[in-house]
Amino acid sequence: MRIMQLTLNYSPNVGGLETHLSDLVRYLVGHKYQVTVLTYRPLTTKVSWRLYERKANLVIFRLPWIAGLFYKLVKHPIFEFIYLAPLLTIATPFFLVASRIRVIHAHGLVAGFAACLWTRLFRRELIVSTHCVYGFDGTSLFSRFARFIFNSCDEVLCLSAQSKEEVVQLGVDPAKVHCFTNWVNTETFRPVAQKDNILFSKDAKLKVIFVGRLIQEKGVNELLDAIPYFVSDKIELAIIGSGPLRDKVIEVAKVYPQLKFIDGIDNSELPRYYSAADLSIVPSVHEEGFGRVIVESLACGVPVVASRRGAIPDILNEEIGIFTDTAPMAIAQTLNKLIGKQKRTKAMGKAARQFAIAHYGDKLAENIICYYKDR
Repeated sequence: MRIMQLTLNYSPNVGGLETHLSDLVRYLVGHKYQVTVLTYRPLTTKVSWRLYERKANLVIFRLPWIAGLFYKLVKHPIFEFIYLAPLLTIATPFFLVASRIRVIHAHGLVAGFAACLWTRLFRRELIVSTHCVYGFDGTSLFSRFARFIFNSCDEVLCLSAQSKEEVVQLGVDPAKVHCFTNWVNTETFRPVAQKDNILFSKDAKLKVIFVGRLIQEKGVNELLDAIPYFVSDKIELAIIGSGPLRDKVIEVAKVYPQLKFIDGIDNSELPRYYSAADLSIVPSVHEEGFGRVIVESLACGVPVVASRRGAIPDILNEEIGIFTDTAPMAIAQTLNKLIGKQKRTKAMGKAARQFAIAHYGDKLAENIICYYKDR
């Protein structure tokens, strides 16, 4: 079967969606699907990229486009739509016909819009995946736009029960709305022994890592504001990522030596960095769609401190993680209480690794692929 993955962002752009899609494409290619990825050049990560790639059973085409506007327009949906939708919509039918695509799997609403007209015209199957909780109010223009997209596709795949509920409440047929779960390659994401810690000093009593986009929704501001309340000579924090709050992180790191910033790194290097920490922290302040970094951290044997937002409580339990409020003082108090509790964090880490193997292996890809039908 010939499948198109239609998405705004794909590797080497850095992010949870990009990593998920890389895993999905790798699984499909390994199971003899013919895969075409149609996407944009990296829009949020400054990295070298190739317009066209061809490998066994896989073609990737990255549309050249204006970078640097994605985060600037995120609070202005109409302008963001104008920025992202037209070129993808124009390009899609050429690849649909030239590559003899039978199924388009669109990721997000803009990609779903770009595909819905052409799949109707050419009688192809369209699957749309959600990768976040949108917060539809049911009456806004954005909600009506989303309802149109979901009702135009054959199947809707949601990353959490909360996401599924909000899609159904829009008036979408519940029979075609399903949940899937992200996974990680537990052979790639695994504990990595280190002769010398690559992130933290020998004197640190609690080593904490944050991995993710440096945006307001991920709780970056709250995490930075918590640093003055840390027991300063005991806790060290490493922040790894890229995004619009990058400059703020750098400035705070100049003031507080217990904070270390590492610009976005290649996904293949992340297991070494996770394994250097005692804890991973995910202080999201918005309704998290899934929180892939949580599963990556667990697979590396590192327990997680996280907020109770969106799907996070569905992923994490108190045997392998610790929940915290997102107020800066609360974050600091949670971490301060864990100083000197290495036995507890190590025990949680061992349980986390086993939990990830049992619940988040790549067989979960079948929960997506089972909806690919050659209509």
